Amino acid sequence: MLNRYRVIGGVLIAILVLAVAPTVFGAFTPEVFVIDQPSVDNTVNVTRATIDAPGWVVIHADADGAPGPVIGYSPLAAGINANVKVDIDPKAATSVLYAMLHEDNGEAGVFDFPDGADVPVERSGEPVTKSFNVTSQESTVVNVLAGVFLGPVYGVSMAFCVSLIRNILGTGSLLAFPGSMVGAFLGAYLFQKTGRFLLAYLGEVVGTGIIGGTLCYPVAVLLMGKDVALFFYVLPFLMSTACGTAIAFLLIEFMRRIGLFSYLKRLLDAQ
Repeated sequence: MLNRYRVIGGVLIAILVLAVAPTVFGAFTPEVFVIDQPSVDNTVNVTRATIDAPGWVVIHADADGAPGPVIGYSPLAAGINANVKVDIDPKAATSVLYAMLHEDNGEAGVFDFPDGADVPVERSGEPVTKSFNVTSQESTVVNVLAGVFLGPVYGVSMAFCVSLIRNILGTGSLLAFPGSMVGAFLGAYLFQKTGRFLLAYLGEVVGTGIIGGTLCYPVAVLLMGKDVALFFYVLPFLMSTACGTAIAFLLIEFMRRIGLFSYLKRLLDAQ
C-alpha cells in the first residue's frame, strides 16, 4: 500500500512539474544588466543577461549617444546568464559602451548582424540594451602614487577630484567616489604609519575592492535607484583595483631600482 502511494505521489509531482515548466521557462523577461568597469585584457563583463531563447549579448560602441557599431559579442543560453565575458575590439571601443541582446535567428551559433537575421531583442518595441562606462586603472595607479608620496589627505583629495571630473565629463558614476576615496585613504594611511609598500598595495586593494565596493551599495540603491545585492560591486571593484595596483607596483619598483623614488621623496620631504 505504501509503495502504491509513493508511485501515485511521484506521478502527481511529475505531472505538476510538466505543467508548470512551460510557464516557468516562458517567464524569462529579456533583460541585460552591466555596471561601469575597466576593460581587462580587451574583455568586458556583462553581469546578467536574461533571454527566452538562445541568442547573443552584443557590445556596441557609442555613436552620438546611441548604440553604434558592433565591437564584440558572446553567445547566450536560454534563461539567466551570469557574468558573461565578451571580447571587444579595443581600437573601436568608446568610453561609453552598450550591452544589447540579439536573437540567434540565422545559422545556430554563428553571429550574423547587421546584414543577417540576428536582430536585436525588443521589449515594448525597444531594443533591450544597457549602457555602461569603461573606466580605467589609472585612478588606482594615481591613488597608490599619491598615497606613498603625499599622504592620506592629498591622496583622498586627488581621488575626489578625479571622481568629480569623471562624473562631469560623463565617463563615471557616483560609485567612483566611495570606490576610489576609501582605497586612497587606507593605502596612504598604512604606508604613512609603517613605511611598507606591501601595506600600501594591500590597503588600496582592500579599501577600494572590499570596503569601497560594499559602500557602493547604499549609493547605488538610495541615490541611483538600482536594485542590487549588498556585495554586488565587490568582485568587479576587486578586479579593477587589482590590475591598477599591479601597474602601480611595477612602476614604483622601477622607480626604486633607478633611485628616482628616493630622489623624489627627498624633494617632497624638503618642502
